[in-house]
Amino acid sequence: MRILTFDVGVGTIDVLIWDTNEVNIFKLVLPSPCQYFTKKIKKSKENLFIDGIEMGGFPISSAIFEHIKKGFKVYMSDTVWKTIKYDRNYVLEKGIHIINDKEKLKLKNSEKNEELFLTDVEIDYFFKIFKKFGLSLDFDYIGIAVQDHGVPDPSIKTKNFRREWIINILKKSPEFDKFLFPYNKIPKFLSRSNSIAKYVYQKTATPVFVSDTSISAMKGCLYHPNLKFDKIVAMDIGNGHTCAFSIDNNKILGYFEYHTKSITVSRLEWAIKKLINGTLTNEEVIKEKGHGAFVNRGLNKDFELIVTGPRRSIIRNTQLKYILGAPFGDHMITGAVGLAKMIFEHVSLF
Repeated sequence: MRILTFDVGVGTIDVLIWDTNEVNIFKLVLPSPCQYFTKKIKKSKENLFIDGIEMGGFPISSAIFEHIKKGFKVYMSDTVWKTIKYDRNYVLEKGIHIINDKEKLKLKNSEKNEELFLTDVEIDYFFKIFKKFGLSLDFDYIGIAVQDHGVPDPSIKTKNFRREWIINILKKSPEFDKFLFPYNKIPKFLSRSNSIAKYVYQKTATPVFVSDTSISAMKGCLYHPNLKFDKIVAMDIGNGHTCAFSIDNNKILGYFEYHTKSITVSRLEWAIKKLINGTLTNEEVIKEKGHGAFVNRGLNKDFELIVTGPRRSIIRNTQLKYILGAPFGDHMITGAVGLAKMIFEHVSLF
């Protein structure tokens, strides 16, 4: 089986080619599309026409707002404006012009603009690289991990829908597999995931799976040769989010998540200890400026804490015993490996 996975983060995009029939794996770690497009916008000295598909990008939004403040116009197509926010009026109020296909054609013929095509994965570009190095483009599956906050139904009143959809899955089926979605069965509320899966599938005609970046990284942590116990706390300390799962025999018992900028050493240590003993509550985490939490039961004793992510150095200042998640000896591809493992396990069930 031959799988290609992309783990799209705030800082990097991590790429893995894993062929079960080959001894070697191939990998790339590059600046994330978010970083690349943000720099392009900041350097621009022209009006911008931005096309493409919805992607993640608070830094992109900030760069666009600054560009408008400098006196430049910014046009965004109907397929891409949700990169800013899932609120059309908000985007328009920020001074962004949202245009349809007819207006897009007229704009190209009447004004000089710098053009950008936004996407979390420019699959044609990567395929050119693979071909250049003599790698086959014949993949059985393609996996893409992105962080998706989700778009709630208007009837759902919540300030943090990401917490809601994660907890809902954990309550029903607390397994990693339930966070992996085939391209044709992605929940409608995962708008960003649907956009990138559809885009890559249309380009390649290869079955696409999507999952969450943090969850893929925690799954990748489990691919470690020195884990001694079935009870594990897997944690991803990313540039944007810090997330932890408590796990017993591959069943997820509990979860918490913070924006990494809100994490302190004492807060992290407090949350992990309460997750382990099963007393952590959603209300406590929200009060501590976190995203949320859910705990079914504690781990008690004989567990291991395994940590990955670009900001993993935070854990060093705690009093906790831990090991670092680095499948194939490389912490940068933990998420890409975890996503590939989820796909391997999923397809072997059918």
